[in-house]
Amino acid sequence: VKTYGMDSLSGMWSYCKTFEFSSDGGRGTAWTLGDDWKIQSEDSYDGMSSLKLTPNTVGSKAVGYFDASADKSYRMSFISKGTAPFYVSSADELGNTVTAAKEIYPDSDWSEQSYMFSTSEDGRTALCFEGGNGGDASFVDYIRILDNFMINGGFENGSTGWNLSGSDAYITSEDKSEGTSSLAIKSSAVGVGAETE
Repeated sequence: VKTYGMDSLSGMWSYCKTFEFSSDGGRGTAWTLGDDWKIQSEDSYDGMSSLKLTPNTVGSKAVGYFDASADKSYRMSFISKGTAPFYVSSADELGNTVTAAKEIYPDSDWSEQSYMFSTSEDGRTALCFEGGNGGDASFVDYIRILDNFMINGGFENGSTGWNLSGSDAYITSEDKSEGTSSLAIKSSAVGVGAETE
């Protein structure tokens, strides 16, 4: 499983050894795998191996540690496929939840998933993949961590950080990808839109 981090100075993805899964089925340098999680080479999105979930025990985890700035928000992006739903969450070193779990329902083909999370008070944060109920198997590959996204990109704090122009551009809770809010633009009129401050 190749894992990449975003270099906020260059704006480029870079290979991150901290999240490396070895292709020989080892546990890598910073990951702990529960019984339902294995490194395998039967199917992968990028490279020669990926992380495979075969759900037998609810709660079986694959846990990787991420050293970053304390109390900061990040986005983890990964590619997955399969029939077994699973959860992603973040925790501190003692296992206390930092960001609530998000349930992932993979598609039958490789597709991108994402998870917004915050780091712990000391910055060392566990990223957890946890098996759920049902399905035969799922695969996870190409994990990336992004830290230079815009302020309030999920519109969870209303229009903070955004300039909305025209009454047909507004924040709504009617339809959203994740979280509680999204930006709605209900007109194709010139001058209606949103831009960052």
